[in-house]
Amino acid sequence: MIGSKTTIKAIKKGKCKYVFLSNNINDELKNEILGLCTASNIPVQIYNGSGYELGALLGKPYMISCIGVIEAEGLEIRGE
Repeated sequence: MIGSKTTIKAIKKGKCKYVFLSNNINDELKNEILGLCTASNIPVQIYNGSGYELGALLGKPYMISCIGVIEAEGLEIRGE
């Protein structure tokens, strides 16, 4: 799922398996998401690029600060 609001909802409902954050996400939002993920044992990776770069990576013409993964089977994370 794309976006902080939907990702936060999924974390709170126990549906999120992994979270990616852009490196320029708002600090307050970043801290909220990191706190929720820590409490729920959800791995988080900070993408080494801006929200616009993360959006472009996903083929979107806009900034994406947060991505929540709800199905992690077969997910391979590079650069960890």
